[in-house]
Amino acid sequence: MVEGTRLRDLSEHIITLKDKMQKLTSDYQGKVKELVAQINDVKETEQKHFMAVQKEATQRHELVLQGPVQEVEYEAEGRAPKGNYKNSGYHQPPIPKLEFPYFYGKEPKAWVENCEQYFEVFQIPPQQWLGIATMYLGGKARTWKHSYFISRQLVTWDEFTEAICRRFSQVGERYLVREFTNLKQYGTIEKCQEKFEELRTQLLSYNLSLIEEYLIACYINGLREDLVPFMDIAHPDALEEAYEQAKLHERALTVMNKKAKGSCKMVTQYQSSPNSKPAVGGPVGKHPQKGVISQNVNNKQLMEQRRAAGLCFKCGDKYHHGHICANRNFNCLHGTEEITEVYDEASLREGFRGRRHPRGS
Repeated sequence: MVEGTRLRDLSEHIITLKDKMQKLTSDYQGKVKELVAQINDVKETEQKHFMAVQKEATQRHELVLQGPVQEVEYEAEGRAPKGNYKNSGYHQPPIPKLEFPYFYGKEPKAWVENCEQYFEVFQIPPQQWLGIATMYLGGKARTWKHSYFISRQLVTWDEFTEAICRRFSQVGERYLVREFTNLKQYGTIEKCQEKFEELRTQLLSYNLSLIEEYLIACYINGLREDLVPFMDIAHPDALEEAYEQAKLHERALTVMNKKAKGSCKMVTQYQSSPNSKPAVGGPVGKHPQKGVISQNVNNKQLMEQRRAAGLCFKCGDKYHHGHICANRNFNCLHGTEEITEVYDEASLREGFRGRRHPRGS
């Protein structure tokens, strides 16, 4: 009896242990599955992050090799202002391969500007500017570089550019202002303009505060004397307009001078011809005065010049449809009364006899 009870209790205990074991096994398997799912989620997340990082690194690498890729937001006029970039999905085409400029000792300011533009285009970090630029020095510039860095440990880009410009700037640049203000035209307008723009660029590198009116005045002052009055009449407001007006006036003067020379040549040939006869009622053996001819030629040149420049040939103001001259000339004829006595021939003879033989004598 007792043994049966013990066996029954033992079997019940075994059954209870089996139930607990199954429950623990099921709980363990559930936790294992949960952990596996979490691990898979972490792996997937890390994989996505890795792909994103790799894609970003590839894009940055392409940007460094091809140049800056900027996303531009266009304005209403279709222009993109400088520095106004947003994620609009538009990418500029890749910039072609450009070689870094070499420097051999001429025009240091222009070389520095080209270097900075190259660094900006290819997005070179400012910390690398000095190291890259000094690799492209040749000739006497390379010799100067070795002597410059011997006694200097840390040099900034600004210090280097200031030193190289001071070393290789020409002596004539100190008198640049004098050369600019004394510039004169000795050839065509095109050559004068090229020299003027060259000096203007060098002058602006020293002083950026030069106003447009000063540059226009210097340009007009350097033109030929026969062009200056017409430029004063045109009164250009911009330097580009002054260039255009000067070329138009030069072309018009060239044409008018050719016509004037041709007409003077024909008059000279007519006067020197042995078969030529003086006009009826005109003075014999006398020619028109030179002052009258030159005055007529100058007036004609002035009218043609004003027409070519789009000005009124009478008053010199800008011509437009319905233009009325500001200063009108009033022409009139003024007559004076002169009293003249008319005598016939008989009365004159009688009076003459009366004087010679007075009555009563």
